Amino acid sequence: EPFAIAMLAADTDPIRSGIRKLLYSGKPFTAGQVDDVVATVDLTKLSPRTLSWLATMYNVAGAVESTDRVFHLALDRYPDDFMLNFDFAYTLESQQRWPEVIRYFLRCSALRPDVAGVWRGLGNAYFRNHELPRAQEALAKAVTLAPKHRESKLDYAGVLLDLHRYTDAESMSRAAIDLGCDLPMAHFRLATALYHQQRYAEALVALEKCALANQAFPKQSVDIDELKSQCQQKVGEKQD
Repeated sequence: EPFAIAMLAADTDPIRSGIRKLLYSGKPFTAGQVDDVVATVDLTKLSPRTLSWLATMYNVAGAVESTDRVFHLALDRYPDDFMLNFDFAYTLESQQRWPEVIRYFLRCSALRPDVAGVWRGLGNAYFRNHELPRAQEALAKAVTLAPKHRESKLDYAGVLLDLHRYTDAESMSRAAIDLGCDLPMAHFRLATALYHQQRYAEALVALEKCALANQAFPKQSVDIDELKSQCQQKVGEKQD
């Protein structure tokens, strides 16, 4: 690729160049190949960005222990580096290590309390760790800091549903959709909120839109059959 060639020519740092060669090769690489790039390097002298990139490469190669080792080494030297803490939290998120994700997003929130993405990541980690009140609080901050970020509103709607706050979940789902979020889950969460408010006909309309969104976004499709059947049954009971 021209971009990769240009970057290799412009940046002669042996570590970054070695990482780029692996990354832009288009082929899977192993932890051993990453080891070879840094075999003669004193890691304690590398910058936080280079260390983060190195740790991420180990993670891509599936070497969790090496990933942790490099991140911990980096954070021992640069504990207040916001992006380093954020990168580690993001990496831990990919490994579904939710208590540790929470720990590092909390560190990020102390360093930069004005970053909406930190609160969104923290809220979702709390949600995955079954800490709903804390998830609600964190996602509320994310939405406040970035009121036009539709995905944060969609995440918040999911937490509100689990808290049985169905009116609020409806409002948040609609807000995400109004901002252009046409993902299946947005319509499904709206339908679920309407169902629990006994507004079954409206829920069916939302499920029809969810079915269309399933076709547009097959990788993010949602199974609507059970909820649709329940809504149809309730509508039938009302007509009887």
